[in-house]
Amino acid sequence: MTSGPSNPSQRRAFVSAGPGSREPIAHRVGETVPREARFAFCGLLPADGGPGVRADWTDRPRRRTATDTEEEHEMTPRSPEDMMSAVTASMKERTGRTLEEWVALVAASGIDPLDQNAVRRWLMREHGVLQNSRWAIADAAARAAGWERPETEEYVARQYAGAKAALRPIFERLRDVLLSLGDDVSMEGRGTYVPFVRRRQFAAVAAATRTRVDVGLRYTAAPASPLLAPANAPGQATHRLSLASVEEVTPEVEALLRAAYDQNG
Repeated sequence: MTSGPSNPSQRRAFVSAGPGSREPIAHRVGETVPREARFAFCGLLPADGGPGVRADWTDRPRRRTATDTEEEHEMTPRSPEDMMSAVTASMKERTGRTLEEWVALVAASGIDPLDQNAVRRWLMREHGVLQNSRWAIADAAARAAGWERPETEEYVARQYAGAKAALRPIFERLRDVLLSLGDDVSMEGRGTYVPFVRRRQFAAVAAATRTRVDVGLRYTAAPASPLLAPANAPGQATHRLSLASVEEVTPEVEALLRAAYDQNG
């Protein structure tokens, strides 16, 4: 596969006009952009020319700016429901089909709609659907088949059951500290971790092993602390700390949680 265009003015992101389409729906007027560059960036050009997903764009993304952070701050959804609504509203523009049309396509595919991982893999493999749209379609297809999203406490109970039940007191201590940071903090449910959100997610707590709880913290300027390690999980973390007992939730740990809260307001 060839690399992207050599002229920086031609380096633009393109969006597929729909499944199977080989033409972008928009690009900068007057540009001449190679076919490979158009579709490699969008993940729409497989090696054999058929449907699939590639991520071969050779140019690095531009550096994030303060403006990017401000826009993200304003636009980041507060909950899974908000995220699904935002993606659903632009589904036809993004993919060429409405959400209802995708749900019908999943139902006709023979894939178990309750197996959301399998549905997402199929959407990526057969239709080149990008990540957020895959999650929205799989979620809608499962709901149409009778699945109901668990309540937040159900997620917590499942994560701290069985061999990880002994970690529950650590989670409860962290929950108390995180929710006490401000009236604007909410706790949400995910399959493998519990996020805590202000205007955006600032902390995520996960039962990482049978003996360890990981806390993912999102910073714009991380405090200096030997307890922190750079990380991209759990949740939207930039850093992580690990705890093996309630006694390890020290004033220093509480200060690190407070700093993440303050930086995501």
